[in-house]
Amino acid sequence: MDWHKVPSVMTGGKQYFYNCWIDGRKRFSAVWSRLQKKWLLIEYADGPEKVLGEFETAKTAMKKAGELYNENY
Repeated sequence: MDWHKVPSVMTGGKQYFYNCWIDGRKRFSAVWSRLQKKWLLIEYADGPEKVLGEFETAKTAMKKAGELYNENY
């Protein structure tokens, strides 16, 4: 999976979040939640966004996205 580091514009959080596009129609994002104090893995596809889990590190969230993608495609 090809992840891209994107500068964050929100104050009080991490300086970056990460995006990965799948087949040009689905996007996974690993973003820091100031509320949960964890990284969230979010899936954007046809319909509303889905939070797929909370993780201690961005790397762990990105690894889980790879596992989910390989299971479903």
